[in-house]
Amino acid sequence: MAITWATVPVTHADEDERQGRVTIPADRHTNRGVNGRRRLGRRSGGFTLVELLIATTLIMVAMGAMMLVYTSALAQTAGAKQRQVADSVLTKTMEQVRALPYATIAKGLDNTASLGDGAITYSGANWTYNSESVVHGALGYQQAPLNNPVSAGTLGHKQTVTVNNSKYTVAVYPTFIPLGSGTQQSYRVTVVVSWKTNARTFQVSGQTLVYSPQGCLSTATHPFGAPCQPFFYSSATTGIGSIQVIPAAPGVDDAVDGIDLERAQILFPEEHATLDVEQITKVLAKGVTSGAAMDLFSGTPVTVGSVGAAPQADTDPASLASPFSSNTLTQIAGSIFRDDGSASNANWISATASPGDTGTVTATAVASGASSPPCKTVLDAPIGNSLPCSSTVVQQNGTSSIQAGVYWGGHYWGAIPLASVDPSGPTRLSASRWTTGAGLACAGTSGVGCVNAAGTRRFGTIRLAGLPAEFIADVKQPLLWAPENYLVELSNYGSSVSTEAGIGAAAPAAQRLAASGLGFPTLKYWNGAGYTTVNWSSLLPPVSGSVTLPPVTVTDDKGSGNLTVTISGGFTFGTLSTTTDLPAGCATLCTTTATAESPLKAATINYLITRGGTTLANLVITVDLADLKVSTKYQAAPSAS
Repeated sequence: MAITWATVPVTHADEDERQGRVTIPADRHTNRGVNGRRRLGRRSGGFTLVELLIATTLIMVAMGAMMLVYTSALAQTAGAKQRQVADSVLTKTMEQVRALPYATIAKGLDNTASLGDGAITYSGANWTYNSESVVHGALGYQQAPLNNPVSAGTLGHKQTVTVNNSKYTVAVYPTFIPLGSGTQQSYRVTVVVSWKTNARTFQVSGQTLVYSPQGCLSTATHPFGAPCQPFFYSSATTGIGSIQVIPAAPGVDDAVDGIDLERAQILFPEEHATLDVEQITKVLAKGVTSGAAMDLFSGTPVTVGSVGAAPQADTDPASLASPFSSNTLTQIAGSIFRDDGSASNANWISATASPGDTGTVTATAVASGASSPPCKTVLDAPIGNSLPCSSTVVQQNGTSSIQAGVYWGGHYWGAIPLASVDPSGPTRLSASRWTTGAGLACAGTSGVGCVNAAGTRRFGTIRLAGLPAEFIADVKQPLLWAPENYLVELSNYGSSVSTEAGIGAAAPAAQRLAASGLGFPTLKYWNGAGYTTVNWSSLLPPVSGSVTLPPVTVTDDKGSGNLTVTISGGFTFGTLSTTTDLPAGCATLCTTTATAESPLKAATINYLITRGGTTLANLVITVDLADLKVSTKYQAAPSAS
């Protein structure tokens, strides 16, 4: 296509165009508009589709990497928290282990409650963990964390702890550490805490060594891993005294015809006072009033009286015991009666407890001013030194007895006094520690001090083996038996013992005392023609040896036939004694004791009642009043050398 251009001056072309003097072809305007728009498009254009796809891909890659980093960080944080909790559980369990007494670690795991752990190799009695022998035995008790209560799917030495919805399994393994001969045994305790996350199992573990130095004497009072300290022990006890009536021929003859008696008893007051001091202090006081008891072969044993209390005190921070405790005792009268079931014609036997006995038992590990009940010495003086002590006092205020009765030949022969014990003076025990000399105990002590143990005991009149009441009434008894009616009588008997151990300790002592100011103790026993009297006096040589009682046979003919009573027996005199074992400086254990034995030892009286060839009673009376004994021990703390 031909285009006609107008002729205009070049220099004025644009101006002429703007003024309308020049005619521009239509095609020129068109081309200029198109090119202008193209230039405008190039100046203000955005992303192409390809560019957008590339940019999006880059952003997604970057975001994915960031998410991986974030997820990994969260997982690591959660894992760190679980590990931190596991470390805390491990530390807590390890502290539990370290707080256990050495003796508990030495017992280890329970045989029954700890079977089936895959970490332990079981070969009969030999259990192995990490190539070391596991400590175990037949224990039958629970002590966390070694032996926890067993539930379904768990073992005694394992427990499950839940924290923040995560479950942690805690396992404890005590093992022997191989040692040379003569070396105190040490133990390694390994604690393993495990948990699961996303089907993976993680665990942390720790170990501690448990050792008790050979110089420390008591794991009960030195349970923690610390240097040995001075050791003190003080104990006073009366033992358990009784008078018993038992069948002479069980299964052949009844003790009393028609009654399947196994045992009838008079029970004497029982008392204990104990003090144990080393790293911690443990104190025990026990008091039981007098009583009576009867057992039948075919029945349930019955006891009356014998009211008791046993307060304890200690300074162990892991214990629930009070630092001081005291109890009072008050007894109500009681009697036990058994017969052969034949109504008014019955044979019978009874045991009666003293009514109204009283007592006080006190244990103090840490004195606390007026709120702490004071212990008392055997002279009834308060111990006010604010140091550990234990004391008891029990008094029998009535008569205890065992009696029997027989009916034969249409006649009742009256009550038979087999044994009786009248009211007594008080029996007192004390165990105490002292660091400053006093007139009450440990008068010469200083420094770490000493311990004292003392006891005094008094019996009421004791009579054994009397005749049936009808025999006394008919003057069929041996001369001089009326009106007391006994084979053996012990009256006004008292004894005292004391001992000390530690710095400036006094020597042990044992002696007999007058009972309630009534003179020296007296023992009377039938010699066949009259009574032999033994006066015990602390100023005279002690009586010793054995006595055989001559048989006594007495017959009464009331009713439709004769009744014959035959009595025989014997006894040994109890003695007084003291012992001392005092190594130089008490670098090893110093021990002292003092003992006042039962005044009648191995006392046995045979009592037989017959009518012709029929046995109405065939019994044995045995007497053991128990020993009054005190003991003290002391060992100095080992030196640094």
